Amino acid sequence: MDDIEHIRILFQGSQAFFTALGDPIRQELLLNMMNGELLSVKELAGRTKLSRPTISHHLKVLKDANIIVEHKKGRQIFYRPQPGEYFYVVKELIDSIDTIIKKEEK
Repeated sequence: MDDIEHIRILFQGSQAFFTALGDPIRQELLLNMMNGELLSVKELAGRTKLSRPTISHHLKVLKDANIIVEHKKGRQIFYRPQPGEYFYVVKELIDSIDTIIKKEEK
């Protein structure tokens, strides 16, 4: 596999990540969770001006992209960011692009 094909595969593997973090609402929700504290939809609604249904929708997108994880305590669900394979795929994508650009500059 050549370098360009490798990058193409990394782009495909990163689509959910970029889609999830491409929305300002999801960015804001993630920023509110960056201290690692478990937060419920209710708590996130208290920190933002968003409705609970809106928050739930955006949390689902973040969860489906493996950016956050949920923890159930009784009937409540709490969320926090998680390191995951998409972070590493995106890092590899950036590193691969950088390597190819540096090769082309020589």
